[in-house]
Amino acid sequence: MTSTLRLVISVLFAVRIAAGASFVQAVEFPYRSFPPQLWDRELVWLKDIGIDKITVSISRGWTESNTAPLIKICRRLGMKLYLSPQPDGPGEAQLRRLLATQFEEHGGPVVIGLPRPVSRVSLISPDAMKLSRRALQSRGSLVWIDVEDTRDASGLHRGAVSFAGDEQPSTSVLRRNALLVQYWAAVLSEATPVGPQEHTKNKLRPTGQLMMANGVSGLNLINETDADWSGDVAAYYPPARQTMTISGVHMKKGDALFLPVNIPLADQSMCRNCQALSKNDRIIFATTELTAVEYENGILAMEFSAPSAGEVVLQLTSEPSGPFLAGGKPSKFDWDSGTMRARLPVPAGQGAASRTRIGLALQPPDASAFFVDGKPLVIGQKNRITTSYSSPEIAQRSRLIVPQNLPFQLKTRRLDATSGDSPLRIDYEVEVPATAVHGDHLQLALEADGIQMGHVRLQLLRPVSVHIRQAVALHYGPDRELATSPPLIPVDAPAGRSIDIQIRNNAPEIRSFTLQSSCEGVELSPSKTDVSIGPSMEREVSIRLFATDAQPGLHKCMFSLDGGAHLDTPSHVVVIPRDKPVDYSLDLDSDGQPEHIVENQRLRAVFSQPDGGRWLEFVAKDANRNVLPDSGVQIGKSSIDLRGTELALQQNVAAVAPGKFGELLLSVEHPAANSTVYSLKRAVNSNER
Repeated sequence: MTSTLRLVISVLFAVRIAAGASFVQAVEFPYRSFPPQLWDRELVWLKDIGIDKITVSISRGWTESNTAPLIKICRRLGMKLYLSPQPDGPGEAQLRRLLATQFEEHGGPVVIGLPRPVSRVSLISPDAMKLSRRALQSRGSLVWIDVEDTRDASGLHRGAVSFAGDEQPSTSVLRRNALLVQYWAAVLSEATPVGPQEHTKNKLRPTGQLMMANGVSGLNLINETDADWSGDVAAYYPPARQTMTISGVHMKKGDALFLPVNIPLADQSMCRNCQALSKNDRIIFATTELTAVEYENGILAMEFSAPSAGEVVLQLTSEPSGPFLAGGKPSKFDWDSGTMRARLPVPAGQGAASRTRIGLALQPPDASAFFVDGKPLVIGQKNRITTSYSSPEIAQRSRLIVPQNLPFQLKTRRLDATSGDSPLRIDYEVEVPATAVHGDHLQLALEADGIQMGHVRLQLLRPVSVHIRQAVALHYGPDRELATSPPLIPVDAPAGRSIDIQIRNNAPEIRSFTLQSSCEGVELSPSKTDVSIGPSMEREVSIRLFATDAQPGLHKCMFSLDGGAHLDTPSHVVVIPRDKPVDYSLDLDSDGQPEHIVENQRLRAVFSQPDGGRWLEFVAKDANRNVLPDSGVQIGKSSIDLRGTELALQQNVAAVAPGKFGELLLSVEHPAANSTVYSLKRAVNSNER
């Protein structure tokens, strides 16, 4: 489509960066209905995509112990936790008394109340992008809801991220907004509209008013049309007293763009480590979203969220030395020596957030320093980090910049050429605290003569990870699963089974481990296994479970690793006799309330109570498919009888309609007035005899 489409909303912001101001973007974290064993994984994911703030509702029934583990994780990750007291819950005075040392003013992560106004946007809404970009104009808070799957007494409530960590396409909206607000947060906190929104048939020309010196501007565009849009956008820029035309803007239906306008590169809040650049060096505009700018070793690097290919125009005080890299590949760019402007193409981004990165060499650096590799760091251990320099003199004057309270020491200075080592390298030894969170990242930098010369972002991993491949999950609907914690392993008697223990060595060197396995009432072979695993590699250890003499029902087990690292993995084994069901109670969804499980060697059925309640799951084991809806089915009190491929309930109304579910066929019969029998088996193919 062309620029003749109307209803494209344009708002130009002119701002003054104010110290201490903040625009809050947070995710509402449903801690009551989200499995606790997944809290750290989910918070690490949020922080990794650029969300470092969450909010929780404090309502009736809240106790300090409810949120203490969550506060602890936030403190370790450096995230903020905003408490939102509800009318039926404890007041601010009580919260401050109970959580005294956890508040921001005492160095903790907790803050009471979000800046107003608060805009709540559902991530699974089809209008999530448009609603969120309107919220950017409020200066208050943007709170994302429906981000994660949740479960409660009524069953599963779907979010944009499943319990297994799988992301729905809608998470691209959160990822883009996370990157945008992370970069523009200070701007958004003080942004004021320069002029009214203007709608014309051909193009938009926001008129403006004078803004303060050294201002930074952003153009917020929202495609309110019912189709894709392409065209030019006109924006009046007060300091220059001229109208600027941003040409070649492309927007998809329902999408939005926040375009940079006249960004001074010497402003440290907008361009990291750019103090060496001139005050006249600036980004005139870009036709896609700018999310990061930095200057190192003579290279100006810019990152964008680019749903479509675009361009960025720079005003520079000298001709760039080149080369120009776009999307990791050498590319050409236009340079106008008369206007001293460079026009750089921005390739369409990749991944959920449409991220793309370009780099332009402005001038050859007098000196440079680099991190040699980006290997993950092991939590609770000392890690070697190697750095490289352009000269021995720079190496001598350099220093490693690490986060506060992180122990590190100089391990080896390789500055003597006669030793046979390179005089241009330095090894550092960094110790990662045992309290660090698995999956988090650490930012390190190299500095010499007061200038940052290199940086690296390294992931933090526990020394070793263990996963039992045959552990079962609690099913919600046909496609959602929650892994049981501790792992639950079904074993048929008397046949027994083999299980695979997947061991991942996260260290950057080969390590040897000893796996010891034990299980009450169940024989395991081998009970002890020695295994060596290469750096950042995984191996499987196969263990046979013998159930000939084991009693039906639950058995507690333990898989312990020693050697290169120590890790205990408790688990449960349920022994299922031939042609007989076994029933037991176990907290499968980690909500503090045990579920009641009835299963045989063919089917598994899960209920909220021993006498029925809510029927949560009905699974054919060979297909690993659940035929119940997300919320399960409320059946009330009922006797439960499981035989072969049939489940009989004491009721005369079918709780689940018969039908075909993939390769499974569910049939329903009423053999008596007070009985309903559900039969679940593979559908017979018409070609089969």
